[in-house]
Amino acid sequence: MTTRIVFMVTPQRPYYKKAKIEFEFFPGQSASQKKKNVEALHAAFLKRYPTMKVLEISTKSDQEVGIALSPFNLTLRLPFLQKAFSIENIYQASKVYEHGGPFYDLLGASALEAKRDPRKQKVGKVVHFNLENKQYPANPDTA
Repeated sequence: MTTRIVFMVTPQRPYYKKAKIEFEFFPGQSASQKKKNVEALHAAFLKRYPTMKVLEISTKSDQEVGIALSPFNLTLRLPFLQKAFSIENIYQASKVYEHGGPFYDLLGASALEAKRDPRKQKVGKVVHFNLENKQYPANPDTA
C-alpha cells in the first residue's frame, strides 16, 4: 500500500483541497505498471468520493485535456527570456539544491532530459526554487 495526494477543485479560495488516498501500489517502471497504479489510485479515490470525476493530468492520461495539461506539454512564457518553455523544464531548471543549482541550461533541453539530468543526483536536497530572481519554497502548494 502507498499514499498519494489528490487535488480536488473547490468553489472558494484557495479553489482546491487535498485528499490523501491510500491504494495498492504495483512496483516497476514499465508503462503497464504505471497504468495499474494510476487505475488503482483512481479506483481508491472514487470509492471514497463516488460523486467526483477524475482527471489524470499527465502524459499517461486517457483524456486529451489531461495530456495537454501535463507539465511536459503545458508551456509558460518567461518574460526575461521572451520565450515559452514547458512547465517541466521550468520546474527542473529552477531547483536550487543544498550544493548546486539552479541549472538554467535545462530550459534548453527536452523535458525528459531535464527531468533525468544526472547532476541532480549529486547536489543534495532541493532547498527552494529560483525563477526570474524570485525565490519560491521547496514544497509550494501554489506557485
